[in-house]
Amino acid sequence: MRHVFALCVLILATASLQAGEAEPIGLHQLDWEAHRDTPTSPDLLGSGDEPILPLQPPALRNNLCATVFGYLPYWESSTYLRWDLLSHIACFSVEVNANGSIGNTHGWPWTSLVNTAHANGVKVILVATNFDTSSLLTLVSTPAYKNNFFVNIRNQMLAGGADGVNIDFEGSGAWRNYINTFMAELTAYLHSEIPGCEVTFAGPAVNYGGWDLPGLAASCDGVVIMGYAFWGSWSTTSGPNSPLTGGTYNITNTVLTQYGAVTQSTPEKLILALPYYGHHWTTSTSAARSSVIDFLGSTRFHNDEPNSAIYGLLWDSVSQTPWFRWNDGSKWHQVWFDNAQSLGLKHQLAQDHGLQGVGIWALGYDGARPELWDELEQRFANCEPAPGDVNRDGVIDLEDYRILGVCMSLSGPDRPFLPTHSCLADFSPDLDGDMDVDLEDYRIFMRLLAGEPTTCLISDFEGYANGAEVVFIHPRFSGSTSAHLADTPDVNEVTDEVVPFGGLKAYKLQWQFVDAAPERWLRATTHNAAHVPSPTIWLDRPIRVRLRLDSGSLRVSLGIRETGTTADIGQYGGTSGTIEWVGATSKIGTSTPVGKLLTANPGVWQTLVFDPATDPILGFTGDGVLSSATNKGVLEHLAFTTTGGVGPFTVYLDNIEQLCD
Repeated sequence: MRHVFALCVLILATASLQAGEAEPIGLHQLDWEAHRDTPTSPDLLGSGDEPILPLQPPALRNNLCATVFGYLPYWESSTYLRWDLLSHIACFSVEVNANGSIGNTHGWPWTSLVNTAHANGVKVILVATNFDTSSLLTLVSTPAYKNNFFVNIRNQMLAGGADGVNIDFEGSGAWRNYINTFMAELTAYLHSEIPGCEVTFAGPAVNYGGWDLPGLAASCDGVVIMGYAFWGSWSTTSGPNSPLTGGTYNITNTVLTQYGAVTQSTPEKLILALPYYGHHWTTSTSAARSSVIDFLGSTRFHNDEPNSAIYGLLWDSVSQTPWFRWNDGSKWHQVWFDNAQSLGLKHQLAQDHGLQGVGIWALGYDGARPELWDELEQRFANCEPAPGDVNRDGVIDLEDYRILGVCMSLSGPDRPFLPTHSCLADFSPDLDGDMDVDLEDYRIFMRLLAGEPTTCLISDFEGYANGAEVVFIHPRFSGSTSAHLADTPDVNEVTDEVVPFGGLKAYKLQWQFVDAAPERWLRATTHNAAHVPSPTIWLDRPIRVRLRLDSGSLRVSLGIRETGTTADIGQYGGTSGTIEWVGATSKIGTSTPVGKLLTANPGVWQTLVFDPATDPILGFTGDGVLSSATNKGVLEHLAFTTTGGVGPFTVYLDNIEQLCD
């Protein structure tokens, strides 16, 4: 779920340089100066007399895993935007004077752009710019001018239906000493005047002086990091615009060192903005990082991508970015830029450290090319909404309660929905994953609305290397069922070979039965697993398991060992105690459980819920009664029973969790 907070983005586009170099003019300012006399793209403006449409809930295709914050300069068109892959669009810009008045608005309000964005559930952020350091000091240090600006920017937001404001102030100087107080006061004012508006500060990639970055993050609702301009017109050598690694400063250093305190404490306050542009130099030699003869200007991805195919794409392993070169007959040319591969690595960094999301400078710089949208879609699209966000609009509120009530009136324990029913296709009211909407879903929703925890994660397999053993040991480990299994395959490992249910990793089990006899089954035990062995669970609350089965069918039961542990949920809970099956209705012979039917649905994750309160309990080594002195035990195994097939079977697992109080 995208974090919802007020966003007044102050872009301090201090270019991140290599050690020892002076701070240059920021890229936003350079682009603005190059387009000072460029009119605003007509498709943004509209006719001028249309009413402003309110923000609509995001369409189903907008289920983004993270914020995707795109800057749209007034000189660019919105023609090729993928609205389904944006959460915020920042309209660049209205200009701010030293006395707090508004100068050139570049045609704001952009009614056509605002209405299209709102119709697609995308928030509109108004960017306010000032690139003069003397003017900035006057503005942020003079109470009357500062308050004048607060009122004027509020009025501009209201006039254009903006959902937040982005303050793009650039340049070095003493004004930075005042900016945290300025932002804190602006945030408080706008929150009171426009409840729910977003107030963020987009800060420098590197603190070259004058910044209190943790204080900056605390002064408003978030920081958009300008993750580019590590090389530029000032550079004496060619090099990467946004290096992931290498050198004194790079994007990894930005996230983990420059903003390290924020990344550790409140990573949801950080958005990592990345470049859709590159740089073109003539150089002394053909070598990477050759000395520069001349800087020929910034480039755009929509040119760099096809040109790199013509001249030959090269990969710089130091910075993990692409570049290309050619000789015009008298001198060498080099272009360094970012493509889907290099941006994907930086997107991964943002995900790995729990940042709120990523940003783009600038929309339109990719033209009609699909590659960068494809990377965003593959990484951030089609995520499940947060539990309780029934209408999938990013917040849990009374509108979700209303829809839940409507769906509850159409369903119940004896009236499950088909997956195509509008209550499931258009909304997310089935909070316990049992394909109906009943009092259990209502109970969960009310806890969510109150902000109470509702799920205890046992494992989602994130943070482990491919091949790691987590929760479940290899299929042939258990003596109860090893004779039922062929020698190979015998696979248990964390993997990214399929798109997971959530996050980046899933878990793979693969085995084959010795024959198709009906008593064949697999006891996939958690005993002695290298990571998360014998995880503790409550004995009276539902357990939810996400599975993917691409071929065949199986019966699935959950084995719970009654250890009586006092450990926290998900922690090691011991190996002593009898075992009961949840979800098994009967046995074949003396020891083969007949559980819930799981049929193949290629490429689709399915949810099985094992509820001790409603599912049958059958003894494996126990008495058919699930209990312990502490009301806790461990998830001892998953039982997979043949329905007549031999296999090999491949089952992917993800997001194993228990509903908690």
